[in-house]
Amino acid sequence: MGPHQHVIIAGANKCGTTSLFRYLAAHPDVTGSVVKEAGFFNVAPAPGEAKAEGEYLSLFGPEPDRRRVLLEGTPTYLDGGLATARRIAETVNGARLIFLLREPADRLASYFRSKQGLKSAPSYGLTFEEFVTTGMEAEKLDPGQRSNRQEQLLHQWAKGRYAENLEAYLEVFDASDMLILFYDELRTDARRVTQRAAEFSGIDPAFYRDFSFAVENRSRAHRNDSFRTWATHANHKLEPYLNRFPALRRAARAAYNMANASADRPLAPPAPVLATLRAAHGSHNARLAALLESRFGLSALPEWLGPESAGDGA
Repeated sequence: MGPHQHVIIAGANKCGTTSLFRYLAAHPDVTGSVVKEAGFFNVAPAPGEAKAEGEYLSLFGPEPDRRRVLLEGTPTYLDGGLATARRIAETVNGARLIFLLREPADRLASYFRSKQGLKSAPSYGLTFEEFVTTGMEAEKLDPGQRSNRQEQLLHQWAKGRYAENLEAYLEVFDASDMLILFYDELRTDARRVTQRAAEFSGIDPAFYRDFSFAVENRSRAHRNDSFRTWATHANHKLEPYLNRFPALRRAARAAYNMANASADRPLAPPAPVLATLRAAHGSHNARLAALLESRFGLSALPEWLGPESAGDGA
């Protein structure tokens, strides 16, 4: 697809994808998509290769603004599995894929915190324990017996089963075209992780020597649920403009925080519930660790992917 290198941050959500997108999009050789989570490959592109290519390129603004690397970041691509992987490969030649992963229980807790006060979220009105229990109970039901809310909660639960979706991507892409990064490392050494992503993307990592690494999309407590819900929808509509003018985006965020963000920290999830979640993901984490070692040659893994990750999970 043209002279551009396409780089896609393809998963997973609440793992730092927004921060990494902002860091890479700031590079002078990169054009970020007008909307960070373009979601183009979540559905089948329009029939016809040329038409699909044209529609995808339109996500990056006018031709003069397109630099050598075109970047988008849609974390839901990972849990789209084989179907999404094939759509990407059929539309974008030579795409390079970045996957950010996070300990599944912590990721789910972060998702829950990020949706607190958002009336359109499936978790609205639930405690974290109810949120987890509902997802676990939904898994025991046949698909036809689940309510829409149960399906949505179960989908969030299943997002942390990274191995099976990465295996699907490996049916379509070479491991050399996929970069696995970890939220743990991005949080503790954003510069090193971003430089690794830059090298993988084919851009000069030296740009990040003096770069300021702000944290994006931080979970916060909110004073008023209705205001929070309105602001979330407004942000989605205005994102193309806010992405073009980062200073305006920062000012809008600061104004919202002053008006509706609470100084209270979101409540920490109960330790026993997190322990249950971690046990349930144990075998999936062990499967992931084996995959990362055998197919990606990774041996230095986060603690949550250590030998104890096998656990007793189903």
